[in-house]
Amino acid sequence: MDEATPLSHFGISGVIVASPFVLLLWHRRLKPTYGRVSRHGAVPLAWSMDHVGPMAHTVEDAALLLRALAGHDPRDPASAEHPVDDDTADLCRSLRGRRLGVIRDFSLANLDPEVENAICAAITQMTTLGAELVEVETPSIQTAAAAGMIITLAEASAYHNNTYPASRGDYGADVRALPGR
Repeated sequence: MDEATPLSHFGISGVIVASPFVLLLWHRRLKPTYGRVSRHGAVPLAWSMDHVGPMAHTVEDAALLLRALAGHDPRDPASAEHPVDDDTADLCRSLRGRRLGVIRDFSLANLDPEVENAICAAITQMTTLGAELVEVETPSIQTAAAAGMIITLAEASAYHNNTYPASRGDYGADVRALPGR
């Protein structure tokens, strides 16, 4: 996204959402609750974990775009039938008294040092603004991540099974290297 594109939307799957680097890009992305924004028209990677959400230069713009994107869509069976909240109302709320959960043993594992430093700086900034840092232990998160990857690979394989053989060259080397491809 460049400065000529102030607002956009993106698709992301559950396994990737866990990556903290998404929060550090110069633009702001917001991953809505599953079903809040229709996935109709998006090419699925893992349809049970795919999300569509806003991407903008500012948090306020992302919240405004989410409000426009959110809502029930009968063309998406996972689309929720809930009223659309005004997420801009909370933008000016203080972080004082809010709890910030950080999974230290997983969130910062195997990150580029620059990304890790940016995450730590963001955590420091939020605590400076009054958020309480709470370290969260998730002993089964590695197992959950592995299960998510299995689901993603199975669903992606099922979706692309009919188109892959005829357009193998359109796929990246990483996909072509997968077993059975």
